[in-house]
Amino acid sequence: MSWSACVRNTGSAPTWARGRSDGQGDGHLRGRGRRADVGGSSVYVHRMAVCRRAAGLGALMLDWASDAARLSGAATLRLDCVRANTRLRAYYEARGFVHRGDVTVGGAPGQREGEGPVTWVSRYERDVSAG
Repeated sequence: MSWSACVRNTGSAPTWARGRSDGQGDGHLRGRGRRADVGGSSVYVHRMAVCRRAAGLGALMLDWASDAARLSGAATLRLDCVRANTRLRAYYEARGFVHRGDVTVGGAPGQREGEGPVTWVSRYERDVSAG
């Protein structure tokens, strides 16, 4: 499977990418840009989604995001997901992401406003320095 991306850059990392695989499946992701955190600089994947009919597109998009992160000078690609979503957690782990802990965030998933319910999320990281 191949895919093409439409990317808009603002600064040191991609802001978003939208992909099509074989003219059918569609997916998108947002990068939150390079941030210096404890342990180094990272690019964060934010709000990634892939249509079910586009099997394999998610892995290609994560690989693309890893390449983009490395080219921007980041050492890692990071993302998080709801801790209770064991299927998604296994998906990320199968693609080389390492679990780095669980934290609480305020607001419903996708909102993160600091108000409303507290949600447990699992943080993941992939080393992109080697290429």
